[in-house]
Amino acid sequence: MKKLAKQILFGLLALALTLSLVACGGDGKTTATTTTAGDDTVTTTVADQPDATTTTTTGGKSSSTKSSSTKAPSSTKAPQGNATELSWAQVKANMPANLKGSTLVFYNWNELNSITDAQKAVNAFTKDTGITIDYQVGNYETYVTEIAANQAAKKAPDVVRMKDLNPALLAMLQPLSNTGYNFNDKAWDKDVMSRYSYKGVTYATNMTNTVMQQPDVLLYNKELLSKYDLDDLDPYALWKKGQWNYDKFVEVCTAFKDEAGDSYTAFSPFKWQAFAQLQGSDFVLYTENGFKNNVTDTKLTDGLRKMISMKEAGLVAEQAYQRQSFEAGKVLFFHDAIIGARKTHFYFTGLKTKGTLGIVPLPQVGNTYTQLFAELEAYAVPIGAKNAAAVPYFLRYWLDASNYNVNQFFTNKIALEVYNHCMKQPNRLMTYNYGYVMTEANGFGEKLAAIMRGTAAGVATHLNEMKGQMESAVRGTNLILDKLQK
Repeated sequence: MKKLAKQILFGLLALALTLSLVACGGDGKTTATTTTAGDDTVTTTVADQPDATTTTTTGGKSSSTKSSSTKAPSSTKAPQGNATELSWAQVKANMPANLKGSTLVFYNWNELNSITDAQKAVNAFTKDTGITIDYQVGNYETYVTEIAANQAAKKAPDVVRMKDLNPALLAMLQPLSNTGYNFNDKAWDKDVMSRYSYKGVTYATNMTNTVMQQPDVLLYNKELLSKYDLDDLDPYALWKKGQWNYDKFVEVCTAFKDEAGDSYTAFSPFKWQAFAQLQGSDFVLYTENGFKNNVTDTKLTDGLRKMISMKEAGLVAEQAYQRQSFEAGKVLFFHDAIIGARKTHFYFTGLKTKGTLGIVPLPQVGNTYTQLFAELEAYAVPIGAKNAAAVPYFLRYWLDASNYNVNQFFTNKIALEVYNHCMKQPNRLMTYNYGYVMTEANGFGEKLAAIMRGTAAGVATHLNEMKGQMESAVRGTNLILDKLQK
């Protein structure tokens, strides 16, 4: 098994670079390492911002001892029977005594200071358990290959944040069951775990009671609405009245364009198929048995047609994901994950400072609302982790919203309200699935661009022409998944 894992690591280095996408949560260009250790010692590095700097404050000593690995149990399947509902005190009481004094290496691409109260939570965990956290920050664009390089050098982290269902990263993971921990507790988000599972084996997790999740929302510039006397069409007010749907969204965009003209853009989508995704569709879907070709789905056709119609009406930016234009006050609506609405995150600083960042759930398209996740945040244990046994205890503390001031976590109370609403939605869709199957390398980007340059009537023809290549790409990606450590 170790030999196979090593082969996968080296074989997928190039693949990981190809599969790297721009996603919510980080687009920084710098790479740095931060260490959080001891009771009061915290070192943090601003790695998401262009001018990365490092600051260190020390108020106590830290200790570190060689950590131990955990043997895999006989079964890797999810626990059966009734779920428990344990408090943190009960969880900690079951923690193996030998974990005290050990070090856990945590690899993430967001620096610690971008997460409100994260430093306090890490320090409190160390004080409570005696486990020191070595918090390391990677570069978002090369994140997966960095992890692979660390594994090859026998310096694998103990826990990593997932970059969605990236096959290259999945191939670097071991089953969560290898930690020896029983995840059959209501604290763990079973839906997230099922979406990071393959053929009955789970590789990543999150918690139900957490603020560390990334539901997609619609952000808007309240100042632009007021500038053109459109306050009566405020999306939040419409949502609270139960009127926030696709037709009303188009109405607001149209009214804005009529008043603002061509100097501004009404809407910048995250992806061109957003309206299809809001109906539960996409080019590729994922089940526990792997990726699935979905290009012939009528909801995909309908969603793309809707977006083309908005482009033809001049309501949509020529290119998707125009974050800088939105921050500059040139775009009314911007589709993104809610991470930018965190109080200490560096996105939308100007809008947050002025109090003009509006936040509302995505509009409903069709009869059933689908909650989109450009990133369904989850955490996993890579192959080669030296302290896998400590990971569940750290995540149980780190992810628990009870250890954060939730009223100060987001930029305002509306953002928290919207976050809580999104997290309660029963229908979820991870929207990066297609990108790990149809990559830029095999021409997916140009195919999608061709669809968007065409007419609404031509969408079905384009999708039908893609069917064969998509099927081949899906089959190839699933072959990678078949090599995952069991």
